[in-house]
Amino acid sequence: MALVDFYVARGIEFIGQATVGSKVAGYGAKWSAPTTPVSGKMLIDLHSSPVSRSFRAARALLGQEQASVASEANLTVAAVKGLEAGKTWNLSSEKLVNYYEQSGLEFTGWGDPASGKFYGVGVRFRT
Repeated sequence: MALVDFYVARGIEFIGQATVGSKVAGYGAKWSAPTTPVSGKMLIDLHSSPVSRSFRAARALLGQEQASVASEANLTVAAVKGLEAGKTWNLSSEKLVNYYEQSGLEFTGWGDPASGKFYGVGVRFRT
């Protein structure tokens, strides 16, 4: 529990559904944020991200290397590295999103058009 407390204290929220006697479903992690967009002063205390998706977290959740993801998503390793570093290339980004969604993942979060920042960014297995 100390490790969970460490991440929670830094604004990471672990997500998933569990019932006794069955596997955990929809597990993953995201930055803590309301599930629906808020504005004004409510945004001040929230962690923001400059990108809408955490491609690095998605790859880690699947336990894959960049080269494997690149090959399976029909991208170059350089494209995967760039997208994980926050660069935006629409076509490459769409391919990577499609790959991760076909692999059973879903991305969380929402954006604030006024600031161009994203909140609640994370990834989990689809339920």
